[in-house]
Amino acid sequence: MPHGTPDWWGVEPTSTVHQMQDAGELAVRLGSPDTYDRRGNVMFLENFEHGLGGWQTNSSGAGGRVSLSPQRALEGAYSAKFVAGSDVLRDAVIGRYLGYPVYARHGLEAAVAWGANVEYVRLDVQYWDGVTGYRSAIRYDPVNDDFEYMDAAGAWPDIDADRPLPDSDYVFHHLKFVTDVSKGEYCRALLDDAEYSLAGIPIYSTPSVTDPIMFVAIYIFSTPGNNAVGYVDSVIVTQNEP
Repeated sequence: MPHGTPDWWGVEPTSTVHQMQDAGELAVRLGSPDTYDRRGNVMFLENFEHGLGGWQTNSSGAGGRVSLSPQRALEGAYSAKFVAGSDVLRDAVIGRYLGYPVYARHGLEAAVAWGANVEYVRLDVQYWDGVTGYRSAIRYDPVNDDFEYMDAAGAWPDIDADRPLPDSDYVFHHLKFVTDVSKGEYCRALLDDAEYSLAGIPIYSTPSVTDPIMFVAIYIFSTPGNNAVGYVDSVIVTQNEP
């Protein structure tokens, strides 16, 4: 008995619906937080619906803390609330270790909302392979409307020196960047609607005998004397980025 479908099946016109041929779109419609940039294969995602378990949290300075919050959310009912310290390093941070991935292009993405008095919002990726430690990072400076990356010397050159964004903790902005650890270089960075090529730019590296591991972190820094507040949601780590 024959099986299969006619050659025209799946493309015939319908009255009220349209054929969907993108499995990523199906996943999003079913509630996946991977809505911003769907390139790469997801190896880890977090929308904090089940708490902060698995994350290391820390802060530096008076009044600093990280907590689970129902006050703001991009996906679901919760986000991670950051209150950066008012002195010392003036930060709040979450970080997570992941098993060492294959040498490939990896991405780190997060949705971040911030209010007044935030000095930097920063995404950070570190790798150790037993011989070398690698570090790559991007950050947004709401005070100066500046989007930057960490270079091979640990300095912060501009990606875009004039990128004003609203400082409202009701507005989640998407940040993402991709590195190729097999080459020790950046690939690209994204901030909301804009994508920037960082192709061929070396990432920071130093000799290290630390056993192979990967670590991702998200920071919020406060301006001096303030306890800046921000919210983080929809953290996604990818591999096999194009």
